[in-house]
Amino acid sequence: MKRFQRSLRAGCTYFLAVFAAGWAFGPIREAFVSAGVEPLTAVFFEAPAMLLVMYLSSALTVRGFQVSPRIADRLAMGAPAMALMLVADLLGGWAVRGWRLQDGLAYFATSPGVVFAVLLILGLLMPALQMRDRLAS
Repeated sequence: MKRFQRSLRAGCTYFLAVFAAGWAFGPIREAFVSAGVEPLTAVFFEAPAMLLVMYLSSALTVRGFQVSPRIADRLAMGAPAMALMLVADLLGGWAVRGWRLQDGLAYFATSPGVVFAVLLILGLLMPALQMRDRLAS
């Protein structure tokens, strides 16, 4: 149980790091869109930076919280982090754009929404994907 609680605390910290980066990158992406760049193009510029943030924050959080290399513990870190990220995105859509829940979910049917969904899945799996690094050392 203690390992699981550690993973959950690590997941909340991981979420905060990724959310902070998204909060910083979001306005930059929107500035590109308002300047006439297609939304999908702007998302493709943001996605590699978010992947790098996820990789680094996941690695630092795993190390800092000493999350076990067991896959269940790593997924127990990634799952709540990305669930919180999804909730934060839906709440942000409501607060900033006036979207209803249906509008936020419908976003996933768009090309930028698919990219965001892939980022969420990779973010969920990132702590487990880094097990290879841990086992190699």
